[in-house]
Amino acid sequence: MPHFFTMGDMSSFALSSSGQLGDRAVHDSTTALETNAEASLQRLATDQADISNVVFSQVESEMDTLSDMRLPCVPERGVLHQQHCIPKPNGRRISQQSSVYLLAPGVTRDSVGDELSSLSSMNDVLIPVLSSDPRITQIYLGTGSGILYLHPWMTGISSSYDPRTRDWFTRALQSGNVTWSDPYVDASGKGLMITCSRQVPADINGRTWVVASDVTLSTVNSQIIGTQVGSNGYAFLLDKQGNVVARPGITAGENGWDESFETENLLSSNNSALVAVARDMVAGKTGTARVSFADGEKYIAYAPLKSVNWSVGIVVPVDDVIAPAQQTRAQIVNATGETSTLLQQKMDLARNVFVVLFILLFIMVTVLSVLFAQLITRPVAELKKGSEAIGTGDLEYRGENRNGGRVRGSGAVL
Repeated sequence: MPHFFTMGDMSSFALSSSGQLGDRAVHDSTTALETNAEASLQRLATDQADISNVVFSQVESEMDTLSDMRLPCVPERGVLHQQHCIPKPNGRRISQQSSVYLLAPGVTRDSVGDELSSLSSMNDVLIPVLSSDPRITQIYLGTGSGILYLHPWMTGISSSYDPRTRDWFTRALQSGNVTWSDPYVDASGKGLMITCSRQVPADINGRTWVVASDVTLSTVNSQIIGTQVGSNGYAFLLDKQGNVVARPGITAGENGWDESFETENLLSSNNSALVAVARDMVAGKTGTARVSFADGEKYIAYAPLKSVNWSVGIVVPVDDVIAPAQQTRAQIVNATGETSTLLQQKMDLARNVFVVLFILLFIMVTVLSVLFAQLITRPVAELKKGSEAIGTGDLEYRGENRNGGRVRGSGAVL
C-alpha cells in the first residue's frame, strides 16, 4: 500500500506542477503583453501628437500668411467688386466662388464703404488658402468697424451677429499672435467649431482686421487627432485649463450660436486617477495611465501638442489591449487541462498495471510457496509416518524417500 500512496503523491505533484507552470506562463505572457501595449500606446500617442502638430501648424501658418500680407489699398470711393463681395444674400442665386459680407447691428454700408472696397480684393488670397487645406470649413475676416467678410458664400448667419464680440476676434486682439478658440456653436449651423485666428497688423488708416479659419470638431476628431487610433479607442484634446476641446460624442445639444458652450473639465472630475492624468496633460507631460471607469478599465496615453499648447490623449479599453493575453491564457489553460487529463490517464494506467502485476506476483509467490512447502514437508511426513509405524511394532512398513526408493522399517534402502 505505501507504493500506492507514493504513486498518488507523484500524480498529484505532477498535476500541481503542470497547473503552476500554466499559471506562471499566463501571468508572464499577460504582463509582457500589457507592458508592450503600454509602450505601443505611448508611441501611438506621441505619433498622433506629432501628426496633429503638423496639421495645426499648417492652419496657423496659413493665418500667418494672411496676417502678414500687405493690406489692399483703399480704391476710389464707389468702386466695389460686386462679383466677389456682395451683401448678405436675399434669396438670389450666388456663385460659390463669391464671398459675402455681413454688417454688425448699427453699422451702415455707407460708413464702411471704403473698407468693403478693400476687402473685395481679398478673394485672390482667401480662395487659394481655403482650396489648399480641406480641413478648413470656412475662412473669413472680421474688422473693428463691424464687418464680417466670409468665403465661401453662405447663408444662415443671424443679422444680430457682431464679429467684434466673438471669442476668436477678442482673443486674437489680446494675444497679438496666432490663437485658437474654445469650442463653440457655429453661427451658420455647422455644429461645434474651433477657430484659428490672428490679428492683421494695422495699416496706415488704423484699421483693425482679424483673419480666421474654422475647423469643425468632427474634422478634428476624424482627420487630425484620430488618424492613428483605429476602431478600438478614441482620441481627445485637452487645453491648458483641463477643458476637453474635442472628443467623439460632444454635441452642441440645445445651445445656440449666441450662447456660451461649456465643455467637460477633467480637473473637476470625481475620478482621482483621471484628475491625475489631466494634471499631467495640462503640465505638458508624456505618459500612460490605467484608469477605472463605470464601464471598465481604460488605458490613457497622452502627449503634448506644442503648436497649440494643448495635449492629445488616446483612450483604449484595457480588455481590448490585453485581449491577446486572454487568448493566450485560454490556450494555456486548455493545454494545461489536456496535459493534466492525459497525465492522470497515464498515472491511472500505471497504477492499474501495477495492481494487476502485484496480484499476479502475489498469486505466483503463493503457489510457489505452497509447492515449495510441500516439497520440503513431504519427506518429513513420510518419516513421521514410518516412525509412527515402527513405534507401533510394524517393522515391515515401507515408505518412499525423495529419490523414489523404498524404505523398510529397519531403515535399510531396498
